[in-house]
Amino acid sequence: MAQRTSANRGRIVVFTSGTFDLFHLGHANVLKRSKALGDYLIVAVSTDELIASYKGVAPIIPFRDRIKIVASCKYVDKVLKQTVLTDIRQLKRYKVNIVTLGSDWKNKYLAGIEWMKKHGSVVYLPYTKSVSTTSIKRDIIARTYEVIYADAKRAIDLQLEKEEERESRWPRIAK
Repeated sequence: MAQRTSANRGRIVVFTSGTFDLFHLGHANVLKRSKALGDYLIVAVSTDELIASYKGVAPIIPFRDRIKIVASCKYVDKVLKQTVLTDIRQLKRYKVNIVTLGSDWKNKYLAGIEWMKKHGSVVYLPYTKSVSTTSIKRDIIARTYEVIYADAKRAIDLQLEKEEERESRWPRIAK
């Protein structure tokens, strides 16, 4: 565990970052596990442009909404805008002791992670096996017909209910 220093006023500062698109249990687990490693959790949420630059596709949920969703989580003490993956300037500014990442980043180079390995600790957290944003997107694609059919059926049922209600209030007059 990282040492507490006078620079961070006696607390262990943990930093994590991510896309946090289609917020799910795996995201909550990362935030909970990250918070458990220290006293103060800073979460950097990637901008739409940053995500598109390395994933090749923009997120479903826009940045302004994703950052609000993350900020509403009880484990999070501070939320930052992330325009550079694991930005060294942010790590220095907030005197971060520990950076957490998903285990899928373990063998990937990030300047901020290499810097953090020399100036603090890096902890790789396992993914929640039952869920990921990619698996949710694939499930939505696979179930598109069901979703469209159910939505259309609801719309038709609502329209029929409105017509029946209108007819019951204004009975037809027999000629």
